[in-house]
Amino acid sequence: MSGIFGVIDEKGIDIKRLVLSNNSLTHRGPDDEGYVLLNDVPKSYAGSSTEINLKLPQISSSIRKSYQMALAHRRLATIDLSPAGHQPMGYSNGNLWITFDGAIFNYIELRNELITKGYRFSSDSDT
Repeated sequence: MSGIFGVIDEKGIDIKRLVLSNNSLTHRGPDDEGYVLLNDVPKSYAGSSTEINLKLPQISSSIRKSYQMALAHRRLATIDLSPAGHQPMGYSNGNLWITFDGAIFNYIELRNELITKGYRFSSDSDT
């Protein structure tokens, strides 16, 4: 099972503590690590174990912009093993974000139903 968490701090997210906290979950998800920092314009970041083909900027304590919310994820890849399953995952317009740990057993049927309603997917994962 993957490791996930979120932080809300009106004073601003301490990036160094965010990364240290996520690293404490490495045993839960050794395959990938990801972050999304949220304020008016969400920004997705890679961790040191993220697939380089994703071309995401590396999370760093030198990030100066103040973010009040963050999602972090340590991935145990089980369904979609490709980099497309990287999390946190944003919907196409970037306004919706999720970090998910679980299993949706009927995700293929649900996916097909959502596709007929106009939703788009960028991975084959159950997220």
